[in-house]
Amino acid sequence: MLDLVKLTSFVAVVDAGSFTAAGKALGLTKAAVSAHVRHLEDDLGCNLVVRSTRRLAPTEAGERLHAAGSALLLEAERVESQAKQQMGLSGTLRITSTNEYASTVLTPALASFLRAHPRLRLELHGGPSLADVVAERFDLAVRFGRPASSALRATQLSSFRLLPLAIPELVSRFGVPTEPNDLLRYPWVLHRAHLNPTTWRRGDEVRTVTLSARVVSDVIDANRRLALEGVGAILGADWRVQLQEDIAAGRLVRLLPEWSLPAIPIYAVRPPSTHVPPKVRALIQYLKDALA
Repeated sequence: MLDLVKLTSFVAVVDAGSFTAAGKALGLTKAAVSAHVRHLEDDLGCNLVVRSTRRLAPTEAGERLHAAGSALLLEAERVESQAKQQMGLSGTLRITSTNEYASTVLTPALASFLRAHPRLRLELHGGPSLADVVAERFDLAVRFGRPASSALRATQLSSFRLLPLAIPELVSRFGVPTEPNDLLRYPWVLHRAHLNPTTWRRGDEVRTVTLSARVVSDVIDANRRLALEGVGAILGADWRVQLQEDIAAGRLVRLLPEWSLPAIPIYAVRPPSTHVPPKVRALIQYLKDALA
């Protein structure tokens, strides 16, 4: 009978493109994954992958087994999921996101999810930059923008936009902008991760301008404080509650309300494994529904 443990390692190797990456995705050593694949080849009596110092690729037999094996693992996962649903989700979820997005947006959704599944435990990691999902063995990372690595599995949860904001005194000094080029008159406090030049759209009209950065910082709260002190205008995320309160109270004014920057997608990113634990799949769907 086909060994599902060995098959899982083989499918992960083909998906990830290397024994090392597959080991990280599965939480195993490179040697263990290599042994699983070698033993599977012995069991089947054929070579499944071509190994070299520069590349790894499935043989013709390996390609056929990968297609059939992936379908088999998905079916096994479905059966396991159905069985576990009878008992509820359990275990530990390890999640990473930025501090502010986690505390402002994710926490209410996670609290509701945990209440619905009392046997689950949560490890939530925050920081100014997001950790390596595979190397640090996270179940899920919530990231802004699609991850650069095509090996990672990404599901879009939602999106947000950046709003140009300034205090009324700054608007009085530099004038009310009516089109994107007017933003060049302003000094800016820019987040290090934001794209500059910026591209603005109003209907079919598109304008690209390079904002003059007086301050560049990745400390979000500091950027807001500097904007409130009149150091410069900022591009603030529309999900930030503090900025919404600042706008409502008149402390900050939205510039160019008829123009908008491109929406920034928010993704749930998981390791490149064919097998997705039911708790992770359930959380992704829950966040997708909650943040839509």
